[in-house]
Amino acid sequence: MIRLVVLLTLLAGPACAACRQALVLGLDISGSVDDTEYRQQLDGLAGALAAPAVRAALLAMPGASVDVAVFEWSGPLNQRILLPWQPLDDDIVILRAAATLADETVQNFVPWRISLRHWEAVFEHDCELTFDCVPFAH
Repeated sequence: MIRLVVLLTLLAGPACAACRQALVLGLDISGSVDDTEYRQQLDGLAGALAAPAVRAALLAMPGASVDVAVFEWSGPLNQRILLPWQPLDDDIVILRAAATLADETVQNFVPWRISLRHWEAVFEHDCELTFDCVPFAH
């Protein structure tokens, strides 16, 4: 298994050698999301990042980080980056990212309609990119 990971890292080329996954998380803050649901989104993400099992998984491959960026949106003119791109490559960085999310406060944005292509361009990254932007489920 280790040989496979090393081989895949080498095949990925120098641009991706330091990152095994680039993860963009978009949080729905449209008019249908109330303050309680907003807190659930942020606190859930912050809690997940702070969880020992998640931190261990993120740090399982030293030298091959998971990079993350988090934004909130409710429309083409109503977006805000909460966490710019950062490698989650040590415990302090992960806990700081979790604390940043936990400390955020709601923005009063209007209902949404947005092109994911816009965000794909904003969050361009050299590594394999996972883009998750799912509206809050009621």
